[in-house]
Amino acid sequence: PYSLCGLLRMPIPWRVKRDIARFYLWDVPGIEVEARKDELDRIPASELIAKYSPEFRAWYEKLAKPYPRTADASAYYAIKSAQEQDYAGDAGIASLPGGLGLINHRLAQEIEATDPGRMLTNAFAYRVRHDSEGRVLVSYWHGGRAFTVRARAAIINAEANIATRILEDIPAQLKSAMEAMRRFSYPTFHFCSREPIYQRGYRVGVMDSTIQAVTVPDWFSRDRGPERSNILSCFNKMSLEDVEMVRDREAMVKMSCQVLGELDLRFPGTVQKVEAVHVFLRSRNYCTPYPGYITEVFPKLGKPYGRIFFANAEYLNPVTHFPEAVEAGTEAARQVRKLL
Repeated sequence: PYSLCGLLRMPIPWRVKRDIARFYLWDVPGIEVEARKDELDRIPASELIAKYSPEFRAWYEKLAKPYPRTADASAYYAIKSAQEQDYAGDAGIASLPGGLGLINHRLAQEIEATDPGRMLTNAFAYRVRHDSEGRVLVSYWHGGRAFTVRARAAIINAEANIATRILEDIPAQLKSAMEAMRRFSYPTFHFCSREPIYQRGYRVGVMDSTIQAVTVPDWFSRDRGPERSNILSCFNKMSLEDVEMVRDREAMVKMSCQVLGELDLRFPGTVQKVEAVHVFLRSRNYCTPYPGYITEVFPKLGKPYGRIFFANAEYLNPVTHFPEAVEAGTEAARQVRKLL
């Protein structure tokens, strides 16, 4: 639905297509979002789409935004996202061969080659604080023992809900802002098969579906021809009320079965072909820009204090993508170099 051809081919009534065109081509571009920032940030996005047809609202609610529900999101953020095509197919979103895990592995190799022995892996940092001289003390667990190291500066790349548990002397105002972030769960289901099920990415355009989209991360077998094995990855943005559901094993097993059943409706024979199911919970991984968040909370986030700097994409964009991660890391490194 992110192009004119896609819009015309969608199997929905013309009155709904008219609402889509009206929303994206006339109404949204005409809103002076920055001039009305304070006003729009106080109301939920659900008020923004209340005047459109029920079918449009259902389509928009399910597929056309990077957050779970319009009632949970700021109207300012919804308009800004739509104006910038933040969730459109040409926004630079892509699946990279091997995913971010392979990128991390390559970065680790580069660091080790540049300065051998400077990087420690398989360690769990659990406490970060300043000492009496203003240096940074980092306590971590490694190889069955606890260690503490002193540094001239530290970059914290943990998400806020983790960083607030690790940072001991974080300023009260900053901690309050980080704790005010609200998150939604983003479980991803990987259905693995030795037989091909589907060979391309597929964005589901059916209402009342558990599945938001289907992708095929089959980079591991791309050179094996049309009979290569498959991994179908399906994701689902869950509401704020359901954020704890991913901790319930029985509930996630039921959801996996529901998603597999819906896949079998679209690609008959899937149930018989699937040999393994992997559920990646990504619990609380994404921030919801709720009403008031952009103007009252967001400006306070990511501010360095003492010799501690933050490098996380969620302080640059409530709905994070890889480019923001690169930008955040680069800026934190620049700040530390300046300090040193």
